[in-house]
Amino acid sequence: MQVVKIAAVLWLAASLHAQTSRGTVTGTVQDSSGAMIRGAAVTLTSVETGIRLPTSSNETGVYRFDAVDLGAYDLLVTHPGFQAYIGTGIRIEANRVITIDPRWESAPPRPGSK
Repeated sequence: MQVVKIAAVLWLAASLHAQTSRGTVTGTVQDSSGAMIRGAAVTLTSVETGIRLPTSSNETGVYRFDAVDLGAYDLLVTHPGFQAYIGTGIRIEANRVITIDPRWESAPPRPGSK
């Protein structure tokens, strides 16, 4: 009987752990040719609270936000030499992974630069 109780407790703990009220946002930052962009600044901002979650893309251009609270978010991706990427109205849902792959065009040259 004791073994059954322990098994039931472990099963319940595993079930509760598998269900979460958070989501994940991930993606790969690329230029217009498909080359991965390393070191891009990536910020996920809650529309409701204004809380900002910063990270950066790794050596293969990948960024990831885990355990993001549910709600609406905006995504800002910046890197020198590229126009800012802005994604709005991103809905984070429980137990979901949202993939957003920013693809950039080079920024237009500044007046007077060559």
